Amino acid sequence: MADQQPIIIEHYARGNGGAPGGAPTNVLRRRRWSIAAVLALVEMLYVIFGHPTWFLATLVALLVLGISIWAIRRLRPGIVRDALIIIAIAQGLVVVIPIATLAGIALGLVLALLVLVGVVVVAFRLRA
Repeated sequence: MADQQPIIIEHYARGNGGAPGGAPTNVLRRRRWSIAAVLALVEMLYVIFGHPTWFLATLVALLVLGISIWAIRRLRPGIVRDALIIIAIAQGLVVVIPIATLAGIALGLVLALLVLVGVVVVAFRLRA
């Protein structure tokens, strides 16, 4: 009974470093969203000033997002997986921005149409 070794369970904090994989993995985990936002900004600036079509840029972003998610699910934790998570977040942002823009434009057109119909209805009621 005295010869038994105690059971040691190591717990790594999720956001405070100390996770297996070393310093680069910890930096990627702590700065995941900011790195992804900068990457998405660079991609969007390329789309704006490089003049590829929005459809092609969104299609490529969806393709890269799908491949990233597929690879993330198959990889073990580490620097490559963390980098792919950042890439997936950035591609998600790149895909969401045109969709949100189109949704905003569509909503604006619907509201403008409703206001126009309201003005026409009021004009005809005042005329009658």
